Amino acid sequence: MVYEVFARKSRGEPLRHIGNLNAPDDQFARVYAYNTYDEEKWFDMWVVPRDRLLEVFNRGDTEPPAPARKRAERGEAAAAQGA
Repeated sequence: MVYEVFARKSRGEPLRHIGNLNAPDDQFARVYAYNTYDEEKWFDMWVVPRDRLLEVFNRGDTEPPAPARKRAERGEAAAAQGA
């Protein structure tokens, strides 16, 4: 399973993506992340399975995300009803 790794150097700083890794489970992902990215003095570090990340948008997409499409469709339907 692929995990994305995020960390911050100090309290209050936003998390930033520092890399990714392959691990068989969450426990190994924590160990691998620590061993791979410990060259910096991090305040905290987080790992998340890539398949658990939720895409908000992607500028490369040709269509907007589903909620935006639904709003657009409702707007078009309302405009057609008013015409």
